[in-house]
Amino acid sequence: MIIIVILLIMMLGLFGIIGVIIIQRNQSMAKKKAKLILKAGKIENLKEFKQISKILATMRNDLEDEDLWRRLQKLYRTIE
Repeated sequence: MIIIVILLIMMLGLFGIIGVIIIQRNQSMAKKKAKLILKAGKIENLKEFKQISKILATMRNDLEDEDLWRRLQKLYRTIE
């Protein structure tokens, strides 16, 4: 019984670490794609744009992310 509990705790810890890595990778990719969209000055894929915008909006304590999100929203308003 104790072994099962220990294994479950280890698995949860591993999944937590994997989750952090995946989130950081998604955030990094969102920043790169946002910069590419802003450089191009146009939105080619609206679904991808909304996903990127959502990721940037939920990132905390990063002024660069806030600036990218604001600039993306400004670009989005120009195409509406």
